[in-house]
Amino acid sequence: MNRSLAQRCLVVAVLLAIGICGYWLLFTQFMVYDDEGYVLWSLHSHFAEGGLYAKVYSQYGPFIYALYHVIHTVFRLTFDNETGRLITLFFWVGSSSLA
Repeated sequence: MNRSLAQRCLVVAVLLAIGICGYWLLFTQFMVYDDEGYVLWSLHSHFAEGGLYAKVYSQYGPFIYALYHVIHTVFRLTFDNETGRLITLFFWVGSSSLA
């Protein structure tokens, strides 16, 4: 096995371990500081009613709503707790792989 292949296998193994640990953390632990329900409610209201800041209050900027609008349109996802956690896991593993 050459060195490059071994390094790639190590990177994949580390990302897989991060993914498994992140999945366990997201789906079994409750974080007191978590605002998951608030964000999901505001996303749901935004897609149902529109009118960010006029009809739907949010303390977050419009970027997250534009990003999730693209995700919602492309993948036809509903924003419930499970989907929100899986998207968060995707971002966690993605940012870990970039680091």
